[in-house]
Amino acid sequence: MAAIGLGIWYFVQTRKNYQTSIGQRLIPFTASVDPTTGQATPFTDAAGNPQLTCPAGKNINIVAAFFDIADPYGECSTSPGGIVGYLCNPSYSSPQGCTTDDDCPGGSAGLMHCNSNGSCQLTPLSSTSCPAGYSSKNFSGSYYCIPTDTCGPGVPNPICSPASTTNQCATRDATDSVGAKCNGRSECSDLTMADFGPYPCPKLAPPSSSADACIAGYDTSGNPVWNQARSGYCGLPYSPGWPGGAPANSTPEAGTPPPSSTLGYTMHGLYACV
Repeated sequence: MAAIGLGIWYFVQTRKNYQTSIGQRLIPFTASVDPTTGQATPFTDAAGNPQLTCPAGKNINIVAAFFDIADPYGECSTSPGGIVGYLCNPSYSSPQGCTTDDDCPGGSAGLMHCNSNGSCQLTPLSSTSCPAGYSSKNFSGSYYCIPTDTCGPGVPNPICSPASTTNQCATRDATDSVGAKCNGRSECSDLTMADFGPYPCPKLAPPSSSADACIAGYDTSGNPVWNQARSGYCGLPYSPGWPGGAPANSTPEAGTPPPSSTLGYTMHGLYACV
């Protein structure tokens, strides 16, 4: 009897602790605007299940939600991350060291050099001619070749940086509006971009269809094929994603992920089940 009683007590306490842990756990959710369609991706996981869902007896409570620009390297800030800054702006140098020009991206082609501090830096050129994948850009009267896809209209990004007075981009706190949609429900599968309120850049709406989307598709190497010039919404920071196909040294299977990338608006937040 003692063993049975102990088993029942253990079951009750374990279930109680589990239920308590659910209420204390913060669960992330996220979606973004697909640059190949201009439409927001759904708030679902890889299997197609709603991201915002709670077990029986628990309901969603939105802790925080934000409408933002996907900008992992801080291109919209006054201090872009070194990994992008030195590829796109001669004022920056690489965070990692180098000993020869060949250690730098594009160094063998004369586009970048290893400076006296042992860091990679863009090299001024005598002409505006650049190899494929690069664009000529003028900085203080000198021309440089910068990666077209990565750098877009420039770094810091002139469309969303603090110096831009045209678009006045900023992170939007959407906690109240998303909470009004999802709080108190066991599942919030119908959450949409419209529930996040004003765009991060109020004057820049995403493309309305695949026909005028920023990216038409990807080439065989996973590089974007641009459908539009890198201006307006399509000039916001771009980040390469999965190049497509199965991972290296794996067995290809049907339905392997296609190429992807990130550009433009993203929606994200945290919720708890209470």
